[in-house]
Amino acid sequence: MSNNVIEKVTELVQPITDRHNFELVEVEFVKEGQGWFLRVYIDKVGGINIEECAMVSDELSEILGRTRSRSNSTSLFLRSVFSRG
Repeated sequence: MSNNVIEKVTELVQPITDRHNFELVEVEFVKEGQGWFLRVYIDKVGGINIEECAMVSDELSEILGRTRSRSNSTSLFLRSVFSRG
């Protein structure tokens, strides 16, 4: 399951990072304790700041919300966008 999620999220987030000239470093989807965690790591020359992480996170949340609505998915997870450094 997690490989499918990683592939799908990578497809969804890559256009976001490309549009902002960021590098998509890694996408993780891991179970920790009772919950699932989606982590997206991004970078750019000179480094990523918190506002840029928030911007990518917000854009990805919007897309994921639409995707989940269409699939009637009820699964819950926590999502985070991080700087590489």
